[in-house]
Amino acid sequence: MSVVLATDGRAHTSKAVEYALEYARLHREALYVVFVIGPRHEENREGTVVDAKKHLD
Repeated sequence: MSVVLATDGRAHTSKAVEYALEYARLHREALYVVFVIGPRHEENREGTVVDAKKHLD
């Protein structure tokens, strides 16, 4: 089994991120993260990707 987490990096998703990380660790499962970039962020796509990578580190 694997754990999949979809996030857009906003502050209110931090609890879901923490839960997914802990669940994956506890059950020794792979964690796959999907970082969602909505259409309204298209004009600053590169900046959004850089921010996403910061959250994952």
